[in-house]
Amino acid sequence: MSQELSSEQKQYIQSLEYEVQKANARVEYLAERLGQRELELSEMDAQLQTFKNAYALLQKEKEDMEQKETQESHSE
Repeated sequence: MSQELSSEQKQYIQSLEYEVQKANARVEYLAERLGQRELELSEMDAQLQTFKNAYALLQKEKEDMEQKETQESHSE
């Protein structure tokens, strides 16, 4: 028993299909933006790690210099 859709029902289905297309386009756009943000955060994380490593090296150099100065002052 096949029943024909009324023009009102067809129009409603078309409007739903259009809304679904709009929602899919929005999801794709947001997914792309999210991917960009993830990339930016990854780059920032790498920079932060570089700065942390540089800071640790500077701290070590400072400690070594202080230790060397202490040893030199004791030997005088």
